[in-house]
Amino acid sequence: MDPETLAVGAEALPYFRTDEFSEKMVAMRDRIQRVCRASASSRLAVITGSGTAAMEAAVASMFGGDDRVLVINGGGFGERFSELCRCHSIPYNELILAHDEELDAAHFEGVDGRQYTGLLVNVHETSTGQLYDMSLISGFCREYGLTLVVDAISSLLADDYRMDEWGVDATIFSSHKALAVSPGLSFVLVNEETWHSRIAGKRRAGVFYLDLRDHIMNMERGQTPFTPSVGVVLQVEEKLARVEARGVSYFLHKTRCLAEGFREDIKKRTNLVVPGFRISNALTPLFFPDGGAEKCFSRLRDDHGLIVTPSGGENKDKMIRVGHMGNLTQDDHDTLVSALAV
Repeated sequence: MDPETLAVGAEALPYFRTDEFSEKMVAMRDRIQRVCRASASSRLAVITGSGTAAMEAAVASMFGGDDRVLVINGGGFGERFSELCRCHSIPYNELILAHDEELDAAHFEGVDGRQYTGLLVNVHETSTGQLYDMSLISGFCREYGLTLVVDAISSLLADDYRMDEWGVDATIFSSHKALAVSPGLSFVLVNEETWHSRIAGKRRAGVFYLDLRDHIMNMERGQTPFTPSVGVVLQVEEKLARVEARGVSYFLHKTRCLAEGFREDIKKRTNLVVPGFRISNALTPLFFPDGGAEKCFSRLRDDHGLIVTPSGGENKDKMIRVGHMGNLTQDDHDTLVSALAV
């Protein structure tokens, strides 16, 4: 986290059912619309919960048993969309990718989009690092008139994102990735057409706390239906004010430079493998050809005080992931590369 974020987190919390707090919430909404490149008519839900809470809110509030959705399942977070569909009895099919398989146009050949009403995708599949081609996905959804729901949790502010241009109907993200503030808040930004056609006039069975309709309607007055994570709201509002002052392009450039420089150094100084598929600026997946990822994670933590992200499943001992988000510098990355090169 940035020093400014930490300073906000140290402050005493205000009472939140006030006009002053509502003004901060509305300002946060307006800035989120601009960061997502969405129109001012789009509607925001602010949910106290992790990114998965926003994923569930979107799935459960926007789709039902009379729908059928296509899930792009390229890893653990694509699988989470499938799990949510099963939990809420929403018919679905999957387009399944291997962990090292890049999504391309060939995957959509033979897929009859007429049998679907929606598509769910994690634009950055965080478990593998792959960044999907949104132009490809958007084109498929537009061709068949599908409602497009995009989890941008680990991509927003790390990679270019164009909600309106890509025809995204709902964008999901959270507070603790590239925004780099405390965990505890997640967001669903919905375009006006989808708000009216799929959410506004409906109460989905089995949904209460995560009902997008209640959250969005309360946001019209700058509030939430239930007690929000007040401190995280204030951190997000402060961070977004700095993003607006510096410009989104500044943060995208900083993250991209860190990611590209790190990958070049890894290729030059280690035998670790960076995948050949398209990767998000948010993180770099590093593959260990002969295994040893778990041992490396422990060594970095115990001997160097460096924390990277381990993997699970079949990649548990084959891959670690290195983040490039938040208050990181080139010196931080140089220190890590030196430790990995030993």
